Amino acid sequence: MEPILQDWEDFARSLGSVTSSMDTVDLRDHAELMLRAVAADLETAQSPAQQEAKSEGDAPPPPAHLPPSAATSHGVLRAEDGFSLEQMVAEYRALRASVLRLWAKVQAPADPESFQQLMRFNEAIDEALADSIQTYSHAVDQMAETKARQRMEALGTLTAGLGHDMANVLLPMRMCLETLTDEGLTPATAPLVDALHRAVEHLTGLTRGLRALSIDLDNSAASSHSIVLSEWWASAISPFTWALPKGVRLHAEGLGTVDNALPPVHIPAHVLMQAVFNLVQNAAHALGQRNAANPGAEPTGNIWITARLEVATHSAAGSIARGAVHLTVRDDGPGMDAGTAARCTEAFFTTKAKNHGTGLGLFLVRTVVERHGGKLFVESKVGEGSSFTLILPLAGAEVPVTTALASDPVAARPR
Repeated sequence: MEPILQDWEDFARSLGSVTSSMDTVDLRDHAELMLRAVAADLETAQSPAQQEAKSEGDAPPPPAHLPPSAATSHGVLRAEDGFSLEQMVAEYRALRASVLRLWAKVQAPADPESFQQLMRFNEAIDEALADSIQTYSHAVDQMAETKARQRMEALGTLTAGLGHDMANVLLPMRMCLETLTDEGLTPATAPLVDALHRAVEHLTGLTRGLRALSIDLDNSAASSHSIVLSEWWASAISPFTWALPKGVRLHAEGLGTVDNALPPVHIPAHVLMQAVFNLVQNAAHALGQRNAANPGAEPTGNIWITARLEVATHSAAGSIARGAVHLTVRDDGPGMDAGTAARCTEAFFTTKAKNHGTGLGLFLVRTVVERHGGKLFVESKVGEGSSFTLILPLAGAEVPVTTALASDPVAARPR
């Protein structure tokens, strides 16, 4: 057995940096135990039906009271040691080649019994490899979950500290603005101070949200606040306009007016501001990707913010409907492929260059919206742009059908 184990060790050592600091015991790991298990399997009588089931991967699992097999443990340890799946599979290929090479030196190729043993050896190696892959994959998933949980805990600590520091800065700002207001403002300065007041109130709301997020990362609590979109947009438009590059045009459609407003939605104003502002900034960044060949060029393109009421009739008479407002941020940028679009709202997922993105923007948008009973849907097509739709539940949950858009009386759905 030693020549086979030495071959295994030599091959494992050749896999690069992942094995550079490993000693003989670590390199060989469970190789000897796996080989002994294969030898025991070859000596165990099997019926033709058992052999056929095993060759097709349908062998019964071992009894639950038995300890994990060597191959099972090997998969876990190789994952913890930082092996890639390809490297672990390559170990098995090398093991198979080493055994077959030595086998060929001592066995007659035409011997029927040797041929049968060779088949059973390959089946045993395949079974061990399958066990290792299964436990390797499970171990990798567990490590990823642990890492994500630790990063979320660190995020909670960060948001608590950031919320505290923001509150300390906002207090003197508020006092200064109140002093300026008390001393009298000119027609030229009054709108500027009013805009600063609104900005401070928005940041105050975000501070409360950061504090809430730091103690409620699983979003088990939610606010009961509601807003009218037309009123929200009237106060929110200035920050959006100031924050966009000059070459990006912002279009707003369907947000309503005071006289023709959409029904109130169940979400606080500062939370909606946080979500939509993130989406608009994300869209502006995407528009900048069109000029990637010219890093100094300003982003150019269009961003649309649109809102519409979607209702689904639930009563037999059709007089009452349950509905939601669909608020969409759309751009005509380069768009995303299907894989990126599917993952873009995951925590810490980003396609931006290092130090230019945390992978938390879209994740926080989804989190804060879901916290208040809403949903976020993503649609994108390469070369055409992306759209992010917030499904915002109505504050009253039910509205008369007569308030719905006559041209679109269908059940709420992402577009």
